[in-house]
Amino acid sequence: SFFFIIQRHSNSSTNQQIQYLQPIMGLAFSQILLGVHTAIEVLVGSRLYFTGIASFDPVEGKKTSGTDKQYKRWHASGLLAMGYVGLLGLGAVGDGQANTTKFAVESCGIFHALAAGAQVLALLEDGIGSTKGATIFNLHLWVAVGFCSIKLGWLK
Repeated sequence: SFFFIIQRHSNSSTNQQIQYLQPIMGLAFSQILLGVHTAIEVLVGSRLYFTGIASFDPVEGKKTSGTDKQYKRWHASGLLAMGYVGLLGLGAVGDGQANTTKFAVESCGIFHALAAGAQVLALLEDGIGSTKGATIFNLHLWVAVGFCSIKLGWLK
């Protein structure tokens, strides 16, 4: 991890300070990631569920059908469920419930890795130039990297 590299190249007095800071920084990362993840999933999921309208839907001129709204609400249900899983993991971090936190991190990581994979499939289907930037800057990709980093022990 980042702190391990610093520890190897510092003197012994600084080394002790960094070893003391490592668990604080590691814990903060998982709490921040789970907290931000939960907030985004709940906010976006709630908006999508109650309106049935996605941000990419046309604003004017075309009415969204009930069936289209139904599919968006199904998607919103998944977002809200993932928000709940993140909330479970966030609550378990301070309570010492390692298995619950592990479940939340793994579930959120799998969900976002699959969502990032969907963007990669779109890239392959539409051609490299069309969605390359959207694939690299896809929020799902970076959230999946964060959860996988926790799972692999690179960050705590």
